[in-house]
Amino acid sequence: GAWTTNPAFYAYLPVSEALESTNGSRVVDLNIKNSITNASATSAGYAIYDGTSLTVHNVVIFNYANESGATSDYAIDAAFVPASNSDITIRYLTAPSVNEKFNIAWGGKTYAGVGDGNAVDATFSTSVPDKTMSCAGGCTIQVPGPAITVVFLGGQPNSTATDNSGSGTTSSSTNGSSSSTGAPSRVNSNGAGRTVVAGLLGAFVLSAM
Repeated sequence: GAWTTNPAFYAYLPVSEALESTNGSRVVDLNIKNSITNASATSAGYAIYDGTSLTVHNVVIFNYANESGATSDYAIDAAFVPASNSDITIRYLTAPSVNEKFNIAWGGKTYAGVGDGNAVDATFSTSVPDKTMSCAGGCTIQVPGPAITVVFLGGQPNSTATDNSGSGTTSSSTNGSSSSTGAPSRVNSNGAGRTVVAGLLGAFVLSAM
C-alpha cells in the first residue's frame, strides 16, 4: 500500500535536534511543577547540557495538556542563555490532540498527505512556525497544548523536518513490510498508530539513556 508517516516518526525529529552535539549531551530533568513525582502533572522540562562542560545548549519543554489552543507560560532562566549570543530559537512539535495520527507539525512542516518523504508547509491551525527572540535577561515562552518545544540557546538549529538526506533509508516490499538501514525513518500505512505523547516520550527517554 501507499506510504504514510505515522506519529512515531515525528518523535525522532525533536529528539535528534535537541540532543545534537559534537561532544555528546547530558539530559537533566528540571522537575517543572514537581513533574518527577506528580503523576497528574501536565508539564515536564529538560535541560540539555554539553557532554563535556556546564553549558546548556537546549531546553526541552513538554506540555501534555490535551486542550488545543490553550497555552502555558514557561520561564527560561537567564543563566541558561550564553552572553555571546542571547537570541534563542523556539521550535514546536504540535498536534490538535494527543490522539492525532496525521496532522502533526514540527517547525511548521508536516509529512501529512505526502508520500515522497519531503515535508511540506503545515496549513492546519495548530501548526506553529519557528520563533526567534532575545533572552538576554531571561524570558518567558508559551507552549501550546499538546506540544513539545525545543528552545535552542545561542544559535540556529539544524532542520530535520526539511532534510531528507539522512543516513536512514527505508524501502517497501510487495507484502507491506519494510527493510531499513540507519536511523528509523517511515512506517507503512499498515503499521499501528501511536499517540503523539507516547511516541515522543518513549523516543526521548530512550535516546537520553
